[in-house]
Amino acid sequence: MDITKINEIIEKSPWSWSHGADNIHPGFSLIYYSLVYSYVSEKCVILGSGGGYIPRIIYYAQSELLKNNLINEIDISLVDAGNGVGGDRFYDEFGFDDLKELKLYSNYTDDVFDEFNNINYLHVDADHNADQVYTDLCNYGTRMNKDNWIITCHDTHFKEDEWTNTNLLYNAVARWSNENNYNHINFNIGRGTTLIMPNLNGRANNDYKEMISDRIKNKIVLD
Repeated sequence: MDITKINEIIEKSPWSWSHGADNIHPGFSLIYYSLVYSYVSEKCVILGSGGGYIPRIIYYAQSELLKNNLINEIDISLVDAGNGVGGDRFYDEFGFDDLKELKLYSNYTDDVFDEFNNINYLHVDADHNADQVYTDLCNYGTRMNKDNWIITCHDTHFKEDEWTNTNLLYNAVARWSNENNYNHINFNIGRGTTLIMPNLNGRANNDYKEMISDRIKNKIVLD
């Protein structure tokens, strides 16, 4: 990981502060990057552009995976209807020149979830209504890879502000996680991010360990 690259992404992304990131501290950037990289996430889906911050962080993580022969291609999809709090989407200002493989769906999240399968990493940051966040998790939660997945949900800190009651968003995330017997943990960094993970009941995920081991062996051969 190149912290200079992370700082460049932060500077390009007007909403990076909501993830605790600024020009002197990377905030949650390192966690997002590490989740995608450590889980060797082959297929990533992002709901809501977040000012371009999350798409760029995830793109960078997958680029590093590809460079190290741990994945075969960049596979990132962004679902963004372009009607967020900030108005126009980030790419209206910055363009997609540095994110050429990014697949854009200019749709509402309800309309396209069934086009995805075997998602390894899902980021939920679209409609900031608690009921819709819960619906997004119900819909896209059925499209996750059964062996290797993780979900992050943004705007889940325990405060109320002029835009949304983020405490209600956290409650929606916790409700879905508990109903499915998944593990979740909330970080009150920036406007808050909750991680949702499979509940392995203390057991190692052998499929995940074998996958990582095989890819490292293949990398050695390829190198």
